[in-house]
Amino acid sequence: MVSAVLNYQVVAPIKAMFDVQNYRVYAETNVQAVVKKVVGSHTYNELKSETDTINEALKAQAQEKVTPAGIEIVALQLNELNYAPEIAASMLKKQAAGAMLEARTLIVAGAVQIATDAITQLETSSQISLTPEDKVKIVTNLLTVTCGVEETTPVITVN
Repeated sequence: MVSAVLNYQVVAPIKAMFDVQNYRVYAETNVQAVVKKVVGSHTYNELKSETDTINEALKAQAQEKVTPAGIEIVALQLNELNYAPEIAASMLKKQAAGAMLEARTLIVAGAVQIATDAITQLETSSQISLTPEDKVKIVTNLLTVTCGVEETTPVITVN
């Protein structure tokens, strides 16, 4: 849903009275058409981020339409931009997926750093000699615990 606020004044009353049947309806109808056309040619993100440019384009195009009725547009601005309900639900899912991806990326980067630090500390501060297989097990376990969504269950392997 899109709405706009229109402020105008009649600058040529004779045109407003005799060149069109009803200048108010004429202005409203033509401005609605311009708003639909301009909004339809931009993405939602453009409408949100380039408001000044779009409002100027709206005003200029609408002025061309209402000049024959003796009307001067003082201001024309987009007022409300809402997705249709079915699009809003999809956009929320997209936004949530993006946030989840960012969070997962941060979690994995932290988990890798934790695993790397753990192996480095084990090798430098103790007498333990780690084989490549041991390192893989440690990294796997740490990544599973730190990146997992569900609670982890400890498992002890006895050789």
